[in-house]
Amino acid sequence: MLTVNEAEFTKVWKQATATTLICLDVEGTKYNAFIKDTEYDIISNKNLHVDFHAVDDNQKIRRVIKIQTTGTPVGVREGGFLLTTGASVKIECTPKYLPVRIVADIDALKIGDSLKIKDLNLAKEWAVDKDRDGYSNKYALDTQGLTILDLSKTATVLHWITVLLQNRVFNLRDYIEQ
Repeated sequence: MLTVNEAEFTKVWKQATATTLICLDVEGTKYNAFIKDTEYDIISNKNLHVDFHAVDDNQKIRRVIKIQTTGTPVGVREGGFLLTTGASVKIECTPKYLPVRIVADIDALKIGDSLKIKDLNLAKEWAVDKDRDGYSNKYALDTQGLTILDLSKTATVLHWITVLLQNRVFNLRDYIEQ
């Protein structure tokens, strides 16, 4: 069991992300770790318990990283609809190279285009397995997570309703009533 100073930990915890490495000093030995889980009391506004996941600095780990988009796609300016369902990519790297997020510029996406791994600006330290079309094989890029749709085409709408219902991320009522 490891005891940490609650006030000191809370300062770090409030700014930490899922990929933030914490340096733990245990009786003079330093360990890098991620915050795995916390138990927080909202009444006393204090952390009661924390679980750390110690990692080897040289051991590669896999994490799903969210893709944050910037820009307004050409397809949206032409009347299309930007469909996002939480685009993410699984990368493999050593802990010190884990990003908080990957930022993708989507200005050039036209109607019918999807974001592909080859379109992302990936660091050389990140391993992502992709096929010749830029889609992920071994590691999943939610390739249907960010697509520009032409809602005037019934087949397109039906296809995406099917995809989204299969993924359970679509509330049909929200789109029919608009």
